[in-house]
Amino acid sequence: MPSKCFSSAVFLLSCGLLVLQEFVLIVGESIGMLVERLLEQVLEDIRYYLKQTDLSIKQVCDRLGFPNPSFFGKYVKDHFGMTPMQLRGQ
Repeated sequence: MPSKCFSSAVFLLSCGLLVLQEFVLIVGESIGMLVERLLEQVLEDIRYYLKQTDLSIKQVCDRLGFPNPSFFGKYVKDHFGMTPMQLRGQ
């Protein structure tokens, strides 16, 4: 669902009250906020699955759509500063 800000920007652009450069900035900010929120959700999901379930690391990796456990391990290490096993045991 488009954000209220995005919908307003489309309306203003269609009325000629907003120039294309301003529209691009607004859309870029909206997309940036969406991507940031999605990344936050992935980190919350990782934390949940590792700490609150008995799923194996491979199962968590598969459930969250990571291509392989090696990449998942690097992603977790980069964002949490520890391996998936360390995060699970914390």
